[in-house]
Amino acid sequence: MSFHVSAQSVRAVAGGLVAAATLLSGLALAPTAMAADSATADNAPSVAGHAYNELPYNNPDVTVTQIDNSALPSYMRNPIGQNEGIDTPNDLSQNYYSADASALSYDGKLFVFTGHDEASPDYGSFNMKDWGVYVTDEDGLNQGKWTHYKTIAKADLFSWATGDGAYAGQVVADDNGTPSDTSDDWFYYYVPVKDKASEAAGQDPFAIGVAKSKSPLGPWKDAIGKPLLTTSQTQIETIDPAFFVDEDGTGYLHFGTFGTQLAIKMKKDATTGRTSYTEVETKADGTTPNLHTMKDADSNANGPKGFFEAAIPITTCTTAVSPVRARPPAWNRTIKLASSTPLPTARSAHGSTKA
Repeated sequence: MSFHVSAQSVRAVAGGLVAAATLLSGLALAPTAMAADSATADNAPSVAGHAYNELPYNNPDVTVTQIDNSALPSYMRNPIGQNEGIDTPNDLSQNYYSADASALSYDGKLFVFTGHDEASPDYGSFNMKDWGVYVTDEDGLNQGKWTHYKTIAKADLFSWATGDGAYAGQVVADDNGTPSDTSDDWFYYYVPVKDKASEAAGQDPFAIGVAKSKSPLGPWKDAIGKPLLTTSQTQIETIDPAFFVDEDGTGYLHFGTFGTQLAIKMKKDATTGRTSYTEVETKADGTTPNLHTMKDADSNANGPKGFFEAAIPITTCTTAVSPVRARPPAWNRTIKLASSTPLPTARSAHGSTKA
């Protein structure tokens, strides 16, 4: 399923996602009325066939804000995430601090998933416990109209997680090999969270969890009941995952931290050849994740040519791009969306483009 926007529109979105602040007008709506005990990942209503600003959901945590920037000049219409429904743009305490955008094209709609930082001014770090999503379509994008579905997932959905560290994640759609039939679609959310066991052991607590749902608005459930990858397994701070399925059906999960990226292939179904969304490739022992490094890619020992072409930090842009696997045309397009101001070192910012 494809979602096509003009290059000008994509540039507007890319600029907007890193905007410091913008004036927005909004209207808060009440969540859909549904008993919490009947809201599950398995019975979440499909968003297919519904307008972006009227998506059905049964997630009791969700609240909704409508964003209408159509009265602003065209170049200011698509910065999103600041001053939602607030008439005091100079009062930064009223901002909704979204961050770490990742894009999903589904059913003619553009979903931009973000984290949510609630740190107080004197906290000195991040305080991130949940994720939300901004949704629009082609007409909405041109007019600067979005719908913000807040708190679609919380870090404590994983029983093994501490409930914080909700950093940059990514949602992907699995059509189960039937792209014309949305009824069997599942969505997978790859997110960094803090692992209780690792934290108790005095280790770096970060791990990647994978949740699944019948709707990109949740509710979500833990897809495997344990971390997909932990820092003790990877030997780098294991955060900021990005998932990609190649044309041959191979799935790849990239992740990394400040200045360091790794990737791993996902297992394949022996019968269908389709990628697994929940099992990583292991070494001969059957348990150790078969990680790929930059050295692997350079020598083509363990990864295809171009495996890390889009994971190399950009040092000539104001915003480094999150590690995502992409071929040169997509990579070049990403570069064109970034500024040419040099950086002294690589950064850990999280941009996302969608063709």
